Amino acid sequence: IHACGKHVPVCVKMERQNAVNNLPEILAEADIVMVARGDLGVECPLAKLPSIQKHIIRACNKAAKPVIVATQMLLSMMHSPQPTRAETTDVANAVLDGADCVMLSEETAMGDHPVETVQYMRKITKEAEALIEEGHRLEEPPADKGIGEYLAYSACLLADKAKVDAIVVHSISGDSARQVATCRPPQPIYALTPDPVSVKYLNFSRNITPVLVKNPAAEPSHLSRAENFIMDSGYFKKGQSAVITAGQIRGSSATPRGTNLVKIFWC
Repeated sequence: IHACGKHVPVCVKMERQNAVNNLPEILAEADIVMVARGDLGVECPLAKLPSIQKHIIRACNKAAKPVIVATQMLLSMMHSPQPTRAETTDVANAVLDGADCVMLSEETAMGDHPVETVQYMRKITKEAEALIEEGHRLEEPPADKGIGEYLAYSACLLADKAKVDAIVVHSISGDSARQVATCRPPQPIYALTPDPVSVKYLNFSRNITPVLVKNPAAEPSHLSRAENFIMDSGYFKKGQSAVITAGQIRGSSATPRGTNLVKIFWC
């Protein structure tokens, strides 16, 4: 696939202790990680499963890789119209731990209450996300991180101090948007990209709304695209503001190379 100039995101299911032991090497190759707790619970001691889940989520957050928590999240709703208290806490804790996605399987594939199950999942995750926003604390990246991580941190720090309404990221591959999302800012993140594959991939990252740039050749400036999105998309009201991160053309290059600009823009 790579030889043909294409990239298909790879989702890895963490099912075995051996995979947990080799998590750094797996993260270097994977695009998305799923914590498949059903199989992990067979391979690993059940008492260690919560700590293993937290370990995987933390590692994915640090690597800016989307992480899904799956298996038996609302299993009782196969036949019950509402979840148990333990299940509610389980879903909320996955969100609080840093999961980007929570996943239902047999509850909606074969259960008696598929719609109600999704509705409960949404309610629980929204409440948990509100808790994160309430206690949000921005952490500076470690010293060994690259310029991309520090630009993302700077954008989130500026968004926090300036009390803006959103963060708008122009990102071809989606990497810059995922770096911003890793900082877990309370503001919504709008990721502009001309790549349809990146749009689909970005849907897995928490708090990101991906937006497809439909005619990139008509407006080569990434900054102008972001500013026009704020003015014309309908997501912003007059007087609202956003932090923009984008790539600015440097030297004789015809197109921007990577994110190198952070700016506040008012609608």
